[in-house]
Amino acid sequence: FVSSIEPTSLSFKPSQVLLSGILRIQIRLYGDAFVLPSPVITETKESPSTGTSSLLILNHRTRLDWIFAFSLGRYARHLKVVLKRELSNLPGVGWAMQMDGFIFLRRRIAVDLARIQQAVEYLLRLQGCAHILLFPEGTDLSVYGLKKSDVFAAKAGLPRYRYTLHPHTTGFETFVRALGSDLAYVYDVTVAYPYALTESELRMATGHCPQEVHFHVRRWPAHQLPRPTDAALVTDGANTITTSPLARWMQDRWAEKEQMLKNYYALPPDERRFPGPEISREGAVISGRDEQWSPGACVVFAYWLIFLVFSVTVLWCHWVVRLYVVAMTLFFIYRGRGSQGLAEWLAELAGIPLTSDSTHST
Repeated sequence: FVSSIEPTSLSFKPSQVLLSGILRIQIRLYGDAFVLPSPVITETKESPSTGTSSLLILNHRTRLDWIFAFSLGRYARHLKVVLKRELSNLPGVGWAMQMDGFIFLRRRIAVDLARIQQAVEYLLRLQGCAHILLFPEGTDLSVYGLKKSDVFAAKAGLPRYRYTLHPHTTGFETFVRALGSDLAYVYDVTVAYPYALTESELRMATGHCPQEVHFHVRRWPAHQLPRPTDAALVTDGANTITTSPLARWMQDRWAEKEQMLKNYYALPPDERRFPGPEISREGAVISGRDEQWSPGACVVFAYWLIFLVFSVTVLWCHWVVRLYVVAMTLFFIYRGRGSQGLAEWLAELAGIPLTSDSTHST
């Protein structure tokens, strides 16, 4: 079911058309290029693993970061975003995210660890690979989030951060463990906004959009990461980390993000950029900015405009279509009221129960 709606260029391009073409938001990338997903990845000096999956870890400056991340090029169309469970029940949008295989967590460790293992096994069985976008901080950078992060830092003997929040490491380790030998790369991505930023969908809808969004990408071959191990938890109820080598690896990455963002925001807005070469969304080094209205973007925009008009017309003229829409709406409402979302239900039907034993072998 999920495989049948795996994004194509026509379903993935609208985000680029909307952000760059209509809202005039410039997306700029620096650092390492993404390796485009392939059914077969041959062994190389950089990545001796034959895995086909990846994990993208991103700091969470605003709650809209994940929307901008879908403009990261062809790689982004394969991403399954990890979000809080409440978003899965948003009418229309939340249901679409469920159908696209997004992973929704409840923020309860025992339940979420089993859900991660189930979701990864389901994606690997369904598609042969999994490409997952994870926000290890758990929430966006806000006064409330900083306060919780500072309290945790004091208890754990960690420095206070101002540009990021201390990451939760347990979920990251669980994803690495669940992906096992299928994991080829971890992408350490940092997002920043050189000018104004937008922190709500309403402000963005009313035209208050960031002029530019900058991403810095560092690609880590999986074999360069410490192996995940069982370790003691350090928690205060607001944050959770483990004391394993892999947890310390992530903490080191976040310390680097904090320093990089501190240097970034110390510059005047017109001079803000990340270190390393600027790259296009497909990985080529560029010296300027991407063309916002390419021929492909125009075709995609025309396609979705025609599709929208056609859908509204059919819905208005045919009672069978209206009945179908009502039935699907009731189905998603019913699934949202239960303990299982659509993805959990489909995984159960595929013979993958929600238990702590549903791990993928490493």
